[in-house]
Amino acid sequence: MACEIENDALENAKYNLTEANDAWWEATGDMTVSTLGVIGATLAEGMSLGLATIVFGSAVINEIRSAAKMDDANEDYDLAEDLYNDALTAYCNCLDLN
Repeated sequence: MACEIENDALENAKYNLTEANDAWWEATGDMTVSTLGVIGATLAEGMSLGLATIVFGSAVINEIRSAAKMDDANEDYDLAEDLYNDALTAYCNCLDLN
């Protein structure tokens, strides 16, 4: 079959893009939960100053970790998207030549 190698590369790139998309949405959910944790810790009432500081500090640390995970997910998605576009271009070019 003509363009079989390019088609296989395109299918692989499509799979990787789907995986990166799923990871991106997972990181988005983590960011949302983390942000709500910071808001909840900020609004918490009736805590001693020490406990409130610990809770708020934990929420901020989780927010920083979630932000780093989101940055990684953005980079992974961008790379997967670029590789998919390259594979699609190669496949289309192959079809044009055959």
